[in-house]
Amino acid sequence: TRLGDFFRLTLAHDHRATVPLREEVAFCRAYLRIEQDRLEERLRVEVEMTPEAADASVPYLLLQPLVENALRHGIGTQIDGGTVSIRGRRERDVLVVEVENTGPRLGRTKGDRTSGGIGLANTRERLYRAHGDRASLTLSDTEAGVCARLVLPFEPVAPAEPPAAAPSVLAHA
Repeated sequence: TRLGDFFRLTLAHDHRATVPLREEVAFCRAYLRIEQDRLEERLRVEVEMTPEAADASVPYLLLQPLVENALRHGIGTQIDGGTVSIRGRRERDVLVVEVENTGPRLGRTKGDRTSGGIGLANTRERLYRAHGDRASLTLSDTEAGVCARLVLPFEPVAPAEPPAAAPSVLAHA
């Protein structure tokens, strides 16, 4: 059922290049619910987002590779599992989004993760294409694990255009 929900969310996307952060996080939560079914109590999820950040515009599927990496390289390597946290906030004129996981620090697992793989390279490229040098993705060790930190210009979601008025049907006498 959760997998079906996840696919419906994907298929229901109206092909906008950007979405409100709240929609991006909802998509990640659907994915994480599937993983929670698989990992059970080994996976804990925390989401903390300010209302202003929730209404910020972000590229569609920007967080997905970061969440996948948090699971694969962090939680998945731990017998006891761990926590994936997603946080979003506005800091002056930028949006800061962090995906943090508990687990091994950078470079402490098989292979060196400091430079990143295909998912991180693609995410960086998408950020650059959308915002040039005004956006960044960095990875850093934390006390508990690793944090992927996105910084991009704060852009509120453009208001939806009102639907076109239906033509008036008048009976002519």
